[in-house]
Amino acid sequence: MVFDGVPIQFSAGPIYYVSNTPGGPFGWGGRATVTLVVLK
Repeated sequence: MVFDGVPIQFSAGPIYYVSNTPGGPFGWGGRATVTLVVLK
């Protein structure tokens, strides 16, 4: 996808935490990323 001449990538999906430290995340969650490509 291109926004105002800048290439952008979006992604999202589920994540499952198998093991963790005490007080950390557990079970299912969501994850999303946005990547901007800056060209010189």
